[in-house]
Amino acid sequence: ERGYSTSNVADSERRTIEEEKQAKILIEEEFREAIRVFSEIEWNLKDIENQVFYFNVHDLAYTLFENFLYAENRTKEALEIAQLRRARVLRAFIEKKYSLIPSQDKVLTVEEIKNLAKQFNTTFILYSLASCQLKAPGPNIRIWVISSKDVATIQTPIPKLLDEIAIFSDTMKAITGELRTNVKKALEIIENEINSTEETVDDLIDDLGIMTRLQEHPKIQKQSFLDLEKCLVKLREAIDLINNQLDCWYPILIPNELHNIIKESGTSLTIIPERELAHIPFAALRYKHNLGNLRYLIEDYSLSIAPSIHTLKVLNELEISDSFQKEEALVVYSNPKED
Repeated sequence: ERGYSTSNVADSERRTIEEEKQAKILIEEEFREAIRVFSEIEWNLKDIENQVFYFNVHDLAYTLFENFLYAENRTKEALEIAQLRRARVLRAFIEKKYSLIPSQDKVLTVEEIKNLAKQFNTTFILYSLASCQLKAPGPNIRIWVISSKDVATIQTPIPKLLDEIAIFSDTMKAITGELRTNVKKALEIIENEINSTEETVDDLIDDLGIMTRLQEHPKIQKQSFLDLEKCLVKLREAIDLINNQLDCWYPILIPNELHNIIKESGTSLTIIPERELAHIPFAALRYKHNLGNLRYLIEDYSLSIAPSIHTLKVLNELEISDSFQKEEALVVYSNPKED
C-alpha cells in the first residue's frame, strides 16, 4: 500500500510539473501573439498621438513578458523583449518617413545586439524598470551590459530612486528657472551701465578673472556687481546640490559589478535609459578613482544616450539606404515618460 501511495504521489507530481510546463508554453505563445497584434495596430495608426496612447496601453504586455522571461531565468530572451519595447513610436515614424521595411515586432537577437556593439565599437548599457510593475517587494532596476563578446545581467534594488528623481527634477527646474531670471536681470543692468562705451558684457568675459574685471569696471555700480555675485553663489550651490545627489545615485545606477565590467570593456559606452532614468545626466555621474579623487564618467568614457538599440540599427540602415537624402535633417523630441 505504501508503494502504491508513493507511486501515486510521484505520478501526481509529474503531472503537475508537465501541466505547469505546458501552461508556461501557452503563456509565452499568448504574449508573443499579443506583441504581434499590438505592433500591427501601432503601425497602421496614422496619428502620432494615437500611436503614443496605444504605446502606453500595449507596453504593459511587453513589460509583463519581460518579467515572465526573467523569472524563468531566460535573461537573454528578456533582454530581447526589453529592447524591443523601447521607442517603438519613434522607430515607426522613421521607417514610415523613409519607406523602410517595418521592424515593429522583429526581435533583435542577442547575437545581433552583440554584433551591433562590435559595429559601433561600444558597450551597450540597457536599463529596465519593468520589475517596478510587479507587486513583489522592491522595486528593482535591471541592467544589461552588452559588449561584442559577452552579455551580463545585474539587478539592484532602487527603494526610493524614482521618487527622488521626480522631486530632484522639479527642484532643479525651480532653482534653474529662478537663477536664469536673476542672472538675466543682473546682466541687463550691467549692460545698461556700460552702454555708454563700446564695451559689452561679452567683451568682459575672458574665462579668467571675469568677476575681478566686472568689479573693477568704472561704470558698473557696486550693487549691480553684488547682485550678479549672489547669482553665481547660488549657481555654485545648485551645482553642489546636483553633484551630491548624483553621487548618491552612482552606486545604484553603476553598481560595483557594472563598474568593474565597463572598466574592462573599452572607452565607449552607449546608455539606453528608461522613463525617469532619461532625466539623469549620466555624463555628470562621478566615481572615486584609484587615486581617491572623484572623476566624472565623461572624463574616462565616450558616452552616448540612445532611445533603443533597435533605433540605432534603423538609423544606421537609413544612412546607407537610397531613400535617405544626406542634406535632410531629422529632429525628434520625445517625452521619456511617454515613449
